[in-house]
Amino acid sequence: MQPLAVFDLDGTITRKDTFLEFIKFTHGKARLYMNFALISPLVLLYFLKLYNNTKLKELVLGLFYKGEKLDELNRLGRNFALKEIPRLCFPAMSERLEWHKAEGHKIVILTASCSVWVKAWCDANGYQLIATELEAIQGVVTGKLKTENCYGKAKVTRLYEELNLAQYDYKYAYGNSNSDKYYIEMASEEKHYQPLNGL
Repeated sequence: MQPLAVFDLDGTITRKDTFLEFIKFTHGKARLYMNFALISPLVLLYFLKLYNNTKLKELVLGLFYKGEKLDELNRLGRNFALKEIPRLCFPAMSERLEWHKAEGHKIVILTASCSVWVKAWCDANGYQLIATELEAIQGVVTGKLKTENCYGKAKVTRLYEELNLAQYDYKYAYGNSNSDKYYIEMASEEKHYQPLNGL
């Protein structure tokens, strides 16, 4: 049977949080810093684990993308994924991904980031993506999430929904934070990297 390799993205494969980098890509650093200054009390509560991850994500998505046309956001996301994600990857993790690919393993990117700014990179490399999805109504982004935030225990739920794990005889898992521990516990081989707190 085919081995499976499951990777978290932000802080595991990439050295920076792709959500924040995508905001910089679409709005610039000044707009990012200005809006985050406005919500800094809630950001602080999040880092103190006193404010919900999903609520903060939706707040930030709403600040920057509510009212945007989904087609345009998908276009920007594709450009970001193909141009920016490769340069954000840790060299060692790029090599590890290539090793799994050369060995014929199934590679899954399991991330709380939204598919909008990740999917094109996964498609270009032959990785299956399991990610958070943005809500859009009549082609317009609402700032809300269409799916459960793919974070923490929800990552395990999404894995079972998308894959028949019993068909893989050996499982590799790569993560960098406590939110990844739930799916890493299922793996035959574990890998941990330094945490990067992301939304």
